[in-house]
Amino acid sequence: MKHVFTILLLFIIIPAVCRAQFDVMQDVLKKSESILENEIEKNEQSQEDYTQFEAIEQFSHSPLKLNSASELELRSFPYLNEFQIQAILKHRQNYGHFIALEELQVVDGFNADNIRTIKPMLSIGQSAGQKNISVRNIIKEGQSTIMFRYQKYLTKETDEQSYPGTPEKLYLRYKYQLADRIRLGLTAEKDPGEYFFQNSVSKGFDFYSGHLIIKSRSFLRQVSLGDYSVQHGQGLVMWSGMGFGKSSEVLAIQKTGGAIKPYTSVDENNYLRGICLSTTIKNWNSDFFYSSHRKDGNLQIVEDRETVSSLQSSGYHRTEAELEDRKSVKETIIGTKIDKSFGALKLGSIAYLTKFSKPIEKEKALYNQFEFRGSENLNYGINGSYLYKNISSFAEISRSLNGGTAILFGSLIHLHPKLSYAFTWRNYDSDYQALQSGGFAENSKTANENGIFSGIQLRLPKNLILSAYADYFVFPWLKFGVDAPSSGYEYLIQLKWKPKRTFETYLLFKSKTKEQNAASTNATLNHLEKNRHCNFRWNLRIKLSDSWDWGSRIENSFNKKANQKNTYGFVLYQDLIFHPLNSPISFGLRYALFETEDYDTRIYAYENDVLFSYSIPAMQGKGERMYINVHYRMSRLFEIWLRFANTRYAKEIPSAEVPNGIKEAKKEIKVQIRIRF
Repeated sequence: MKHVFTILLLFIIIPAVCRAQFDVMQDVLKKSESILENEIEKNEQSQEDYTQFEAIEQFSHSPLKLNSASELELRSFPYLNEFQIQAILKHRQNYGHFIALEELQVVDGFNADNIRTIKPMLSIGQSAGQKNISVRNIIKEGQSTIMFRYQKYLTKETDEQSYPGTPEKLYLRYKYQLADRIRLGLTAEKDPGEYFFQNSVSKGFDFYSGHLIIKSRSFLRQVSLGDYSVQHGQGLVMWSGMGFGKSSEVLAIQKTGGAIKPYTSVDENNYLRGICLSTTIKNWNSDFFYSSHRKDGNLQIVEDRETVSSLQSSGYHRTEAELEDRKSVKETIIGTKIDKSFGALKLGSIAYLTKFSKPIEKEKALYNQFEFRGSENLNYGINGSYLYKNISSFAEISRSLNGGTAILFGSLIHLHPKLSYAFTWRNYDSDYQALQSGGFAENSKTANENGIFSGIQLRLPKNLILSAYADYFVFPWLKFGVDAPSSGYEYLIQLKWKPKRTFETYLLFKSKTKEQNAASTNATLNHLEKNRHCNFRWNLRIKLSDSWDWGSRIENSFNKKANQKNTYGFVLYQDLIFHPLNSPISFGLRYALFETEDYDTRIYAYENDVLFSYSIPAMQGKGERMYINVHYRMSRLFEIWLRFANTRYAKEIPSAEVPNGIKEAKKEIKVQIRIRF
């Protein structure tokens, strides 16, 4: 009878836990949709960043302990800002340990939506970090996960079919975790068109990554081996992964780097590989890191010397030319970062030396004369933050070996419980050279930019939230396609209405104006002209029941260039999600119609995907797109996801072969399995 009761209990608890993780994932990704869309729009070659998914999985399995977490551990939790971190510490100091998570409702900086999102990743119990590392605990208490993903375009005429390698995209990951003491991970990935056990270069998968993280409560707080990420300050000196910037989350302007993190994404170049020793002595936190690994670069011969014209970021190794550039230059980094807490005042510093096995010699052009050239670079900087009552201020100053500097200062001010203001000023020299940086910027690089960002968030009556920002930026030197110093501005206004948990809708308008070379001119010298791009969006989400969610979006884009015809774009889509509590099957589907006149009016739309993945395709041309995700949980140990997506484009004139004027473009299938034990 006891075993029957246990089995029945598992059937109740396991779906509830999986449902909670699903809800957390959806809530977090909802807040990140605009951020991810903006990053992809700014840099279309950006690789998938799994940092958020890894954080959700880690803290779902080993929740953050509110009563015992140090300030550094709180800062490593990505869903707390500086106000909330200090409010938690102050609450513990004044009132002792939290009795229940619901107590966060009386802590400054938290609201019902925020608490509901992070609650499944928090705990008030004793720290799991006290668990002993022993053979018995490693075997009995550790949790292992194996995940495999298969992805392929089924349409024969896709580009992936034209490469000599296999057309599938493959992803394999093994993860082991012992509470928060040990984390071990191995990742293997192959892009479409790359060889798979077909040549001597790739040796199976094209990309391999691995890490081992061991934590303790001694002065040697953490040992990181293998691949890891360093994020520090406001990202002017070093920030591995996406350096998120402007979005409709207008108050999310301050970065919180926290501790060294294992690298779990599949960007094949933007990470560190080696060892990092992290120490804590009183309130001094130090990290000493060493990295050495080979990166992709375009090889060239200059004056009988083998040099690199540019470092690659795509990670593709499909053609003979791409294979020649694969791992062609060795990058070695050695450095340290130190942080010290003085109560409300936090100070930090970082310095690291970078050496390349082959010198980087970019092709000389007027616009790129200040970019890095050579085989050695030194970057260093100091940063700080200060919390005074309802004002959180932060700053960073950095310098590169050639003397170029970058400065950022910002403040987040809670003027009223219902009104907050965000401000950031940045000044990045044209000759500032930091290849690992990821600061707040309009550019994809932290250089050649000055700007002022100002944003507000106002909670109005009737559950209305008004968010807005304005950003003015100047590029002191030339850019690719811009043959003179230029400037621009961007502003966004969003009005959100959420009268209850089950209903949310918002209106959003965004406009960006930048200068670029004139398309055509009869003048002797080229000149700049303004290019304006606007987006207007209406978005709706309704929770129809405990099992059904429905979403809808209409978005228009508009592009205006001087002396040219205005162009327009349009997207309409409907979402339907089914995720019942007591069923092993859940699914989500979307149907979208789109029509854009040119590349400049393309519209990016975030799509739900299989677990720990996402898709942000650009809608361009005229056609329709649909996808369906299906999740089947066979047991506590085994789960499977299936995804099918299809894009079809409309022909201008219907043909005899396709009377309805629709032709097939791309059919994509994904299969993912996860085994936990």
